[in-house]
Amino acid sequence: YLSPDHEAPRITAWIAVRTGSRNDPPDCTGLAHYLEHMLFKGTQRLGTTDWAKERPLEEKIEALYERRFRSTDPIERARLYREIDKANVAASAYAVPNELDKLYNRLGFDGVNAFTMNDGTVFISNFPRNRAPVWARVESDRFTHPVLRLFEPELEAVYEEKNRSLDHPEQGLWEALTLRAYPKHPYGTQTTLGSVEHLKNPSLKRVRGYFHEHYVPGNMAVVLAGDFEPAAILPLLEKTLGRIPAGPVPPQPPADLAGPKGEERFEVKFEAEDKVEIAWRATANTDPDADALAVLDMLMDNASAGIINLDLVRAQKVKSAGSFPDLLNDAGIWVVWAVPKTGQTPEEAEALLKASVEKLKNGGFTDDDLKAVVTNFEVGEKRALESDEARVQRM
Repeated sequence: YLSPDHEAPRITAWIAVRTGSRNDPPDCTGLAHYLEHMLFKGTQRLGTTDWAKERPLEEKIEALYERRFRSTDPIERARLYREIDKANVAASAYAVPNELDKLYNRLGFDGVNAFTMNDGTVFISNFPRNRAPVWARVESDRFTHPVLRLFEPELEAVYEEKNRSLDHPEQGLWEALTLRAYPKHPYGTQTTLGSVEHLKNPSLKRVRGYFHEHYVPGNMAVVLAGDFEPAAILPLLEKTLGRIPAGPVPPQPPADLAGPKGEERFEVKFEAEDKVEIAWRATANTDPDADALAVLDMLMDNASAGIINLDLVRAQKVKSAGSFPDLLNDAGIWVVWAVPKTGQTPEEAEALLKASVEKLKNGGFTDDDLKAVVTNFEVGEKRALESDEARVQRM
């Protein structure tokens, strides 16, 4: 997907893979996110001083992890971990940590990163236009011959992400909310970071298998916006990324979209200020009703003149409040939220939120309000399209 723009001599590039935590095996959650981290560890040519000598050690490490993954004996698992640690020390003699990042930084790249979501994993970068050939060659190598080296130390980084999420009130509330919105679907039952139990017992073999199953061209998109000519860059992409071996596109696993049965209430306890969230099941992001929901949400919260903004925030009836849609590929939810002010109970803030929703349902807005939010939305979209990153994100 190409969007030329000659405003600045740089290119924003995203490589998107249509797989995320929704596709994690139920007994190995967090796998898509693991893999995202591991695809920064280099290839058979990048990140190593001698792949021929490193390879048997990496194969040994994978075999040891698999034996540990399948073992339930605590003594054997401890012994296998000591063997893994020893093999890691030997393999690290040939590893060059962060060589991909160092290469890109040396060549003027910005924003080299990646993120994993429910429905996708995306690898991002921004580089000078004359570095496009290097970027294409490196990314082609990365997605053709990745080496999942330095797995043990990278797990520590993943553990730390999980630990921070467990201490984060917003994350805890969100996970509790989505579990009740999607009680039998991976959107609710599987977090992107995975469960603590699964993080403590990873299978490197399954990570590699997941890569070969999902990272196939028919499941991927290369998206560029910036200073290039399509006639010049297409042959480059064909010669590099076009050589990634094709394979069957994996079918989307079936999932149960059953929702809550009536109103469900719950409480999550953290050392933090109170917050109330109310969610309704909504439509998937490709449904025609998604547009109606976008307008509905802007009528409620457009940061300045929505029903919630005027009736609750500006009127100082709560400390803060708002609404947002979270529409995914299979289904979605719409959320209203409020932080009670000093001396106010969560139940009182909840009642105010529900009154705002009732006002919307009863037509408490004018045709001019509708025209205003749509006009503001269109202006914002057109302004955003002046940004390479915004155009890449939309594509």
